[in-house]
Amino acid sequence: MIIFYVLTLLIQLGAWTVDFQLTNERSQIGFQSNFKINTVSDMGGKAEMFCSTVDSVEQSCEKSTKDKSTQGGYHIENLKCVKTNCDFELVTEGQRFILEIGCDNPEELDFDTFYPWYSSLNQNCKKRRDFIVWLDRNVEYI
Repeated sequence: MIIFYVLTLLIQLGAWTVDFQLTNERSQIGFQSNFKINTVSDMGGKAEMFCSTVDSVEQSCEKSTKDKSTQGGYHIENLKCVKTNCDFELVTEGQRFILEIGCDNPEELDFDTFYPWYSSLNQNCKKRRDFIVWLDRNVEYI
């Protein structure tokens, strides 16, 4: 019985790749940060979420809707982003995993919202992160 229990803890539910993109823009309209995550499973299903800040002092946004994988089997929801990092939930087979992703060098990005209206800015930060989720609810970033 103990061997069966140990083996079930070691069963991999799936592997995913998350592509993260943050774009900071300043224009005549104001300052805006756009956050986008794309997930792709090892089975080929894709899901994505997006949220945007507009002149937010906290530079944060949330999106609570769900995006179901193109092949089914999982969905992502509850995207929460602050400054240069995002958390979101990946839900599969009744299990919920909280995942994190963000920029490697946040100090290189300009978040000053108080520039003159004629000052423009367009900056990007991209990151790719691979991870595996296990039956015992552990997340292993690889």
